[in-house]
Amino acid sequence: MQSFLAESIIGPYWFFYSIIALYLCVPVLSSLVQYGSDRLLLYLIGLVIFFKSVLPLAAVIFGQSMPFLNSLPLGGGYLQYFLLGWYIANHELSGKKRKWIYLLGIGMLALEIALTLGLSYQTPRLPYYNYSLGYIKNFYDIANFPELCVVVALFTWLKQSEEKIRSWNFKDQLPKPTGITFGIYLLHPFVIFYLLPFLQSWLGTSPVGVRCLAYPIVIYLVSALLTIILRKIPGAKYVLP
Repeated sequence: MQSFLAESIIGPYWFFYSIIALYLCVPVLSSLVQYGSDRLLLYLIGLVIFFKSVLPLAAVIFGQSMPFLNSLPLGGGYLQYFLLGWYIANHELSGKKRKWIYLLGIGMLALEIALTLGLSYQTPRLPYYNYSLGYIKNFYDIANFPELCVVVALFTWLKQSEEKIRSWNFKDQLPKPTGITFGIYLLHPFVIFYLLPFLQSWLGTSPVGVRCLAYPIVIYLVSALLTIILRKIPGAKYVLP
């Protein structure tokens, strides 16, 4: 509990704070959706995107600290996905709007991949949002504007493709792998900690491309296997839901 409150909990568990904040905001957001207008909802979405998605990226690009970045604390940067997901699910978008959403999403995906890879190789460090291993995550971070465009395009495509997805033959098998996803997420930091030294000694001299593919696949499969095994222990489902 002390580690959780002091924010020294295991790194990948950071999202607990965002989820708790969003859950605490749900009564307010529900009232807004139920009694407010679409115009008011779009205003809030625009406000959150500006403070939590656009400004942090602008701070990195211009190399300036912006002390008012956290002046909109309601739900954190992931509130924008919460609101946009509801809006897309409950509103019909015209074909023209969907086209622009897809084009923007594809363009931003190409941009963030190019900038992330390019800057990671050319620049050892950039301020603010560098990943601990030295990779630049300013442009692919989930809360920043380029990734927001990609996710909104994906949300829109999934809604438009719902009937087609329902007709896929393997849809009945999806609950099986997706049911262990959270357990994999909870276990993977420990698997990385204990397994990565062996992987590095085994594949350390391999090309970067081989390691980029092999490491995550092995980590994922081992984490999945451990999740399945540990869930067989009585009471473990409460720890690995």
